[in-house]
Amino acid sequence: MHPAHVDHIPELLSRFDNRPTSAEAMLQAVIDEYTYLPEEAVRQVAVRLQMPVAEVMQIAHRLTDPNRVLEPVEV
Repeated sequence: MHPAHVDHIPELLSRFDNRPTSAEAMLQAVIDEYTYLPEEAVRQVAVRLQMPVAEVMQIAHRLTDPNRVLEPVEV
């Protein structure tokens, strides 16, 4: 990953509250921005939210699992 990409991740994460419930939204914002989830982003989310990296990895796996079934959205 190019260093400039890593430098941009904190800016993306700063849009969210520093609560564990924000982890999924943070990771999804990174995915939306880069079209993939850099490993460094997972680490930065864990540090920012003071969560174990393994726990953030579990959330990341759910978001990036190609077999994931998307929940229908009501409008």
